[in-house]
Amino acid sequence: MHVKDTPSWGFSDWKKEMTKVARIFDKAARGDELQLTKVFFRSAHPNGLKWHVSQCPPVEMRSPHNAYLATSIVREIVDDLSLNYPNQTQVVSVMDTEFLIDPIWDSAQDWSHYHERGRPEVKYMLSEILKDEQLNPV
Repeated sequence: MHVKDTPSWGFSDWKKEMTKVARIFDKAARGDELQLTKVFFRSAHPNGLKWHVSQCPPVEMRSPHNAYLATSIVREIVDDLSLNYPNQTQVVSVMDTEFLIDPIWDSAQDWSHYHERGRPEVKYMLSEILKDEQLNPV
């Protein structure tokens, strides 16, 4: 989330936009046009505390605390969305990868991109997607 040109942008604005996105995906997955069975939102990744994250005011908002807030907001959005369909399978969900990323969040050489260190997250995400697909084939 870059805030350089939008100083008044905040988490409430981001939540509104993410809620719209989650509803769009949910509606599309429940419709007949697309064959989506599951939509995942991944945990937000924090960036290391490089200059544009730690300066005041920050230009880049993905500090560790803000990433945790963003992930908790996404969880809240998904939980609220599931209340609309109490007796149906949840289409939109959060894939929590914090247990993989939290230990290495500040280990990237450029403080942002995990490259090889991020490979376990990719493997985990693929295994979750494929496991779910095997249980519920399209």
